[in-house]
Amino acid sequence: MPSVAVIGSGLVGCLTALALGHRGYEVTLVDMRPDPRLADKSEKNLRSINLAVSDRGIRALKFVDPNMAERVLDGIIPMYGRMIHPLNGEPESQIYGLFGESINSIDRAKLNENLLDEIEMFNKGSDKPIKL
Repeated sequence: MPSVAVIGSGLVGCLTALALGHRGYEVTLVDMRPDPRLADKSEKNLRSINLAVSDRGIRALKFVDPNMAERVLDGIIPMYGRMIHPLNGEPESQIYGLFGESINSIDRAKLNENLLDEIEMFNKGSDKPIKL
């Protein structure tokens, strides 16, 4: 298998590295930023806090590894609608689907940390660990 470099250890970079690693590629994951799991807690609060994960995002996680998806999505909160706040007028609630569909809210930093932890777990059981 060829070796590949994945640039960026954010959500997509981590998931891409895991997907390629599971398929036997030799993967190097690089990022100019330090490991977010080592950052000061006060620094983490400066970034966006929640991410809406759609069914498509959940399917992408499950495609790579269904057990991993269950672990990293632990604690997601379903959101069944949103509130629209017009400049002139009353706020209005809008549901996401006609049949109870929802999107899911998760802490972005926690999801990224969980994916980095999954890379470390993958590395323990792999003869081709993902290089960080």
